[in-house]
Amino acid sequence: MQPTALAGIIDQAIELAATDYDLKKTYDFRNIAITCDYVPEMLDIPVVAVEIEQVLLNLLKNAAQAMSSNPPDCLPRITLRLRRDNRCGD
Repeated sequence: MQPTALAGIIDQAIELAATDYDLKKTYDFRNIAITCDYVPEMLDIPVVAVEIEQVLLNLLKNAAQAMSSNPPDCLPRITLRLRRDNRCGD
């Protein structure tokens, strides 16, 4: 585990998801509006970055697949928020 900025991991997962191609053509990730809301004072935390990135990539792909059945006039949107919770471990 290495101290890592979570915002960077999230951004990398979004970039990977944007290049993902669904063979069933049920969604095109480029047509999904992504909003990122990060607090600026986030500290680096000890994680295995590639494992967290894989979890985020799976969540993004699952969200995209779930929204693929939305009506055509409904813009798919994913919002990612990064917050600090000082009560962690309470």
